[in-house]
Amino acid sequence: MIKQFVCLGFGALMLAGLSTPVSAQHWEFHPSFALEQAYNDNVRFAGVEEGAGISSNGDYITRFDVALPLERSWRKGTFSFSYNPSYEKYDRLSDLDQIEHRVSAGVAAEPNPFTSLSFLASYVNSQNQGSTALASQGISADPFLNDRTDREAMSAQVTLQRDFGARWRWTNSVSANASSFDQADLTEGATDLSVEDRVGYGASTGVAMIVGANTAYGLSYGYQLFELDQSGNGVTQSLALTVDRGFGRSASLTARVGAFSRSFDGGVNELGGDASLTPANDDDGLAASLSYSKNLRFVSVRFGADRRAALGDSFLGTSTNTTFGFTVSSYQTRTWNWQVSTRYALRVATEDINDDLTTIGVGISADRNFRRPIALRMGLTHVDQSGAPGIGGTLDSSQNISFYRASVGIVWQPLGRKDS
Repeated sequence: MIKQFVCLGFGALMLAGLSTPVSAQHWEFHPSFALEQAYNDNVRFAGVEEGAGISSNGDYITRFDVALPLERSWRKGTFSFSYNPSYEKYDRLSDLDQIEHRVSAGVAAEPNPFTSLSFLASYVNSQNQGSTALASQGISADPFLNDRTDREAMSAQVTLQRDFGARWRWTNSVSANASSFDQADLTEGATDLSVEDRVGYGASTGVAMIVGANTAYGLSYGYQLFELDQSGNGVTQSLALTVDRGFGRSASLTARVGAFSRSFDGGVNELGGDASLTPANDDDGLAASLSYSKNLRFVSVRFGADRRAALGDSFLGTSTNTTFGFTVSSYQTRTWNWQVSTRYALRVATEDINDDLTTIGVGISADRNFRRPIALRMGLTHVDQSGAPGIGGTLDSSQNISFYRASVGIVWQPLGRKDS
């Protein structure tokens, strides 16, 4: 059902983007092609015992990336579509060769000065893990490591925002997402019991009081129904106070503080053992988030913190995830474009039989632009994860995972960079 919904959404977005009056249109298309050589010392994301080596999982990777971003704007809205296919060829472990697909599309419109409507849809098929980016949701931004896994995810969200006079704003959204995971033929000794497919349907509503030109205080309520392939179904509800504050054109702050309540039906304990190890029925806790961004003369700074009831990423069951991230990047520079990011993530499993995980990641990337169509790209990423085994858990030290990845490549942008 979600796949049909997302496909229908992509079609509707394409029609919306192509059906605006020609006289009002403004197109932007900046494709890029990248050829990269990388080395990863643990391409299978394999867990190891303390002090054990993972040299057998190291390999050189040749990666070819294509980015096809299309944007269109008109007087009352914008349309965006991006398709990013890539191909990875492994020097020694050829069974890991893969084609990766990333598709996203969105439409935002303001039919009148008091109403805005947006629709976003995305699809990802990838085997890569260990993101160090600030975003904390979805498999593309999954900070946790769980053996080499073929990951497929799709999501869609519709948001409607309405202002009532100059003081009140009402925001509503509905969303759907689905994730599937397959370890077959990718990880030696792995078992499908360590991953779990999942589907989620959500809705939220919130009201905010606008105070001045750059400040709003509000209250929001969220509801999510989730269905897990092995662990059962459940519902998560959340309530939070919200603050949105802008500091001129260069800085902004968003904060959410509240609580969540999760009811979990549970399912068959497929790990075996004592029946008392089945999941608990209820779970609640603090839900909060904070994001801050500021643009300086040539540097952009972003900080993010988040604690929420999560669907569990790729692992069995659900979890409560806490993340902290910090990013410093270049801003409005032409010769060098660079970024340094770091993220800490803690996953506390709802069920005692599953592992709690702690992950720390650091990523550095830089592009050296020469003549307009050519750039030299370099990157270095390190992610280290440790796992505390759950009661009766079978994974134990297999979740102590780390990897380094170093890369260098050439980027060709035939129509120039977007900020040129």
